[in-house]
Amino acid sequence: MIIAAFLIAGLAGLTVVALGYRLIPAHSVPVDGYLRSRGLDGPVVTLPWYRGLLAPFEWLVKYLPQNMVKSTEYTLYWAHQAGTYRTWNAQAFLALRLAGGVGGFLVGWSAGLEWHMVALAAGLGFYLPGLLVSGKARRYRDGVRAELPDAVNLLAMLMQSGKGPTESLRVVAQMGTPLGVWLTPALAHRGQELANLSQRAKESGLRDLITFSIQLQNMSAKGRGMAQMLSELGRDMSQAYQAEREAKAAQIGGAIFFPVLLFYFVPYLLVILAPMAMGAFGLFG
Repeated sequence: MIIAAFLIAGLAGLTVVALGYRLIPAHSVPVDGYLRSRGLDGPVVTLPWYRGLLAPFEWLVKYLPQNMVKSTEYTLYWAHQAGTYRTWNAQAFLALRLAGGVGGFLVGWSAGLEWHMVALAAGLGFYLPGLLVSGKARRYRDGVRAELPDAVNLLAMLMQSGKGPTESLRVVAQMGTPLGVWLTPALAHRGQELANLSQRAKESGLRDLITFSIQLQNMSAKGRGMAQMLSELGRDMSQAYQAEREAKAAQIGGAIFFPVLLFYFVPYLLVILAPMAMGAFGLFG
């Protein structure tokens, strides 16, 4: 009874919050500022009324592990770059996951499922939003990372032809690739290009971008031999990326062995052996 009363009171509180949010809609100033700080322009965002349901869960986000919050920030960063989930920040998205977990628990509990199935429903509600976002973010991030070695080599070639670092970066940005789109906001303010690039790389959480921005700043401070050093950096990045892809490809074989055995080979054997077995039983029966 206590649990039921607590759940009813919580749902009533959520309903009041949702109705209040619907009656008094407000522009999402924090979200707009969050997007502009990452070079993502767009219209002023008015969040839908149902986002008010997440208000109690946002209060709980501060008790989650900081590494989970940071990982969510990096994931949403790349999702925003890909043009999706732009009205979500880490706090709101983690609140959504918590709400999904509670929702899964309530559905499983109200359906009278066993406790292990209730826990499974709660886990599914918590993890499913993260899986949906991380897939899109990972594809865009991996695309940027795959372009980076070739872009560094192109920068080296441009600088060998006499162009400066920022001018060469602008050439790469104008190519319109995912990496070029990512570079564009960092080049908006003249004289601060390398500092802005370093800041954006840190926000992205992508190690290769961070390494590239730091190396570029160090090379620019030295003022000589940048083209040669960039060429070596591009070669090292390319070799490291290729080695990582080969390692992942080698792991795929072991990862798919048991699924193939279970869902392909075993049914195949059953189809072949079942008629033989039935014939044998009929013969000796």
